[in-house]
Formats: sequence, C-alpha cells, structure tokens
Amino acid sequence: MEAAGHHVTEAGPALSWEAVLHGMLTQSVATGAPFLLAPREPHPGTVAATTRSLLAQIKRTTALDLLRGFRSQNEVTRAAARFFLDHDVLVTPTTARPPLPHGTLDYDAEGQTMRDWLVKLDGYSPFTMAFNVSGHPAISLPLGRTADGLPIGVQLVAAHDREDLLLALAARLEEEIPWRDRIPPHAVG
Repeated sequence: MEAAGHHVTEAGPALSWEAVLHGMLTQSVATGAPFLLAPREPHPGTVAATTRSLLAQIKRTTALDLLRGFRSQNEVTRAAARFFLDHDVLVTPTTARPPLPHGTLDYDAEGQTMRDWLVKLDGYSPFTMAFNVSGHPAISLPLGRTADGLPIGVQLVAAHDREDLLLALAARLEEEIPWRDRIPPHAVG
C-alpha cells in the first residue's frame, strides 16, 4: 500500500473482546428470535446443535439482557468509530491462520452453546467479528497465498458510509495484485 502512495501506520481501535463477544451474542439472539415467533417452532431434528442451544437461550433472555447487549454493541461501535476519526482504512488479516479443513469449526457439536462456537470462531477469525458488531463496512480480498497455494485474505475496514473508499481501494489493489486467475489446488467446480 505504501508503494501505491498510501501513508501507512501501525494502529488499531481500542476494542474490548468481551464487548465484541457480548454484542455478537446479542445479534445471534436477535437473528434467532423470529424462529420462535413463527407459527411453528423449528423441529429440533432440523437445526444444528448450536442453533438448538441458541433457541433455548433466547427463551431465557430478558429485556435487561438485551439492553446489556445493546450497550456492548454501542461500546464496540463507538470505539471503532473513534479509530476512523484519524484513519481512513484499517488493514488486517481476514483470518488468523490458513483455511481450516472442512468440519473443524463444527456448528453441530452436541452441547455447544453459541458463546462456545463464537469463541471457537474467534480463535480462527478474530479480525472480522468486531466489525460485524459495529456495522462498519469491510471487504476481504484474496491478496496472498500459502506455500500450498491456498488463499490468504486481507480485510479492509472503513468508517461508516465509506463503502466507496473500500471499493475504490479494492479495485486499485486488484490492478496491482490481480487474483482473477488464482485457483487453489483443491477447488470445487
């Protein structure tokens, strides 16, 4: 990015991991609640174990629990927004390690709660969750490769309503580091 004329500094938003996790749990409750409001609840045999656990958690969730979750989301959103007062874009890896074998993050592990699954997911992809909570626009670009030829993603995050900046930067990076013809050694299709 420096070679393309951008000024790059090492910095990041001051985020609380607990607030991020609590915000994601609240979003999960909000996403799952409509299933319990439908004329018929989903049959337990048709949903994954983590979803069954989440639906049980939703039934126990109080208004105060939701308000605490919204406060956590607000905390994450404000911390990320403060970062973008002084920075145009945040650049992070998309994941903390190369792609995992299929099934590693097993959403259907019996007895697994949504919190357990989110903690497991964060161990693999700790850089994306905060912006799912805050709602900041982000894009992942396949700019790198492992020695085995698997894609390595780079995430770009911008201030609210700056999707234009991300798309312009992504287009420029695609010109500089084209990925159109990159096919992993074990591709489907």
